[in-house]
Amino acid sequence: MEISCLVLMVIIDFVLTSKHEDTLLEHIKEHSTKYSIPNLKDQTVFNGIEMKQLVLINEKENTIVVKLFMETLYIIEGIAWDPSEFGNISQMVFYEQMFWIPDIVIKLISEIPHTQKAPQVIKSNGLVIASAKISTIEFSCNLNVGDFPTDKQKCVIRLEQPWFTETSYNLMSLSPKMGEDEYIENDQWSLKLPVELVETNIVKLNKTLKQQSYNLILERRPKFFRNILVYPTICLCQIATLTFFIPIESGEKFSMSVTILLAQIVNLVVLANNIPTSSQNFPEFGNFVLASISLVSFEILILVIAQNLYYISPKRKPPSMLRRLLYSNFMKKIGLVVESDDIDLQRANLNHANPNPTKVFAKIPKTDKTKEEWQLISFIFERVCGIVYLVVVVVLEIPYFIHI
Repeated sequence: MEISCLVLMVIIDFVLTSKHEDTLLEHIKEHSTKYSIPNLKDQTVFNGIEMKQLVLINEKENTIVVKLFMETLYIIEGIAWDPSEFGNISQMVFYEQMFWIPDIVIKLISEIPHTQKAPQVIKSNGLVIASAKISTIEFSCNLNVGDFPTDKQKCVIRLEQPWFTETSYNLMSLSPKMGEDEYIENDQWSLKLPVELVETNIVKLNKTLKQQSYNLILERRPKFFRNILVYPTICLCQIATLTFFIPIESGEKFSMSVTILLAQIVNLVVLANNIPTSSQNFPEFGNFVLASISLVSFEILILVIAQNLYYISPKRKPPSMLRRLLYSNFMKKIGLVVESDDIDLQRANLNHANPNPTKVFAKIPKTDKTKEEWQLISFIFERVCGIVYLVVVVVLEIPYFIHI
């Protein structure tokens, strides 16, 4: 008997609830429209955005892909009801479109199909959640990579009222900042949160419309490009200095220099594949790589001159000015010429030790002396250029190394 009464009560409650829902639905239909703007309270539409994920930044195309949660709400005059009069129903949920959805234009390139769309909801106080969805959008952004790989970017998501609608409304934001609940961090870029909102008025066809701008401040995480591009380039510049200390007789000077030059060119190609093709915002690191390529090219020129001096014909005597510099005390003090390399000093020692020095000198051909002098000139030229090269590399690298 008790079970029968309980079942009967459930059936009666279901019938009454269905009746209340049908009555409430008729009431809602009387005060709402599907394709035209309803009687809005204060003629105001509220819009809210939450940043969910920074998906991708395409630096070659100057575009950004983000995932946003967008919500649009408004209040309809005269549609509110007393829940006690309708079976304590405080809200109605519609999985098909029942209410007008405001046209809010987003300045973007394309919209990838949304991953989730929520149903429309109306509250007993007349509040309508007309649209709520997660959308992945792509929009353009002018990227300035002058400070690559420690650059910062400012990109703007703009929303505005359409100018082509006959009835205007006030577009208001739910919050002065973009929401950040459940935001998924990007492994290459960090987003400064919270994202500030700037609201402005624009005039189109004698209509004053509201524009909402969300300023995204992005900062690149530089560790990846430092490790695979910046530090190897700096190391290659330093290794290039070692080619000045490889003996000419080994024949490895040019192969090492050309290998370093090709490696620097590869670094420049890698950089070009990761930045926009812009002449106005060419990165400082790109200038650093170009300077490195120029230095290695100049180094190869120095090595060519040094090798030609080393293998010059012994029949050509060095100019007297070079010979005086070669045997000067200054060269000995700085260590570029040692006592054993001073042929004239050796001859003086032989004159003192031998009563008949003419026979001893006869064993030292004059061509050998000239050859040794040219080789010594080549050695000194190469070492001096190597020191200058090292100073230039240090001066070039230290400011940039501090910057990154």
